[in-house]
Amino acid sequence: MNNGNNPSRELVVIRQPEEQHRARYASEGSRGAVKDRSGTSYCSIQLNGYYRPTRVEILAAEREYSSNVPSFVPHSQYKLVPVLGKSATMTPCRKIIKNNGSECLEIILRPENRMIGILDCIGIMKICAYNNNKTVKNNYEQESNKEDKQNCGKVENYEIIEAVTEPIKCVHQVGNPDILKISLESCPSSGGQELFIIGRNFDPKDTNVLFREYKNDGSLGWTAKAVIDKRFLHQCYIVCTIPPYRSNCRGAAVSLLFVGLNKVIQLIFYIQLAKLKMMIGDHQIALFLQMPNAPLPLN
Repeated sequence: MNNGNNPSRELVVIRQPEEQHRARYASEGSRGAVKDRSGTSYCSIQLNGYYRPTRVEILAAEREYSSNVPSFVPHSQYKLVPVLGKSATMTPCRKIIKNNGSECLEIILRPENRMIGILDCIGIMKICAYNNNKTVKNNYEQESNKEDKQNCGKVENYEIIEAVTEPIKCVHQVGNPDILKISLESCPSSGGQELFIIGRNFDPKDTNVLFREYKNDGSLGWTAKAVIDKRFLHQCYIVCTIPPYRSNCRGAAVSLLFVGLNKVIQLIFYIQLAKLKMMIGDHQIALFLQMPNAPLPLN
């Protein structure tokens, strides 16, 4: 836009993009255009204060903090790509190469559409950093050669208006953890047994297995953390050692807590009395004392 600066002109984002969008690789098929936060439409922009056909360049950007004032530069790991859809009213867009060698997409806002652009033609692609630097360098050299061969016959002042959307998470989002099966539902109060937990979406970097007992008033009476075997810590299974209970003189029903990815899964676990050996004459017998409804031990 020309004719100098005008404070009434602004480019606004009227529909913010979705918070999570899985970026595709070059070898993968299209994952569709970026939706809006509601999931029923697409990210949309509108130009206010100017009602003539206007070009808008759209690119994936990241903050640059090298200067005192934060600015935005083309993203080093992601770029925007055109997406073809089934809708006949899809907003047309084309890929262009800027003077600095970076790629972006261009759409045109028109008065008949109230200067609104529905970005239903834009997807996100994950790029290799090495290939990206090489491509930018080649594009820059090509654009520089074009500029050297062109003669400028007219000079005008242009006004550039910028707008930034809310950030988009482009990585794969891990699902919530879930427990499918455990190898033990009870153990002696002495602890020491290995507990196998089978499930899904376990985070090896953020996983804890806790045993807790609560008093009648709801306050915490006892807690202990199971020792996880790092060799057998996987997204689908965990092997840990059950800690000893606070008392060998009684059993209890305690809570088995799995804590990971800000989610807590609670199960009921039975603590039995430890095995007591008694001498009657020259014979040694073993007694097992357990609380009601607890599973019998396997000998």
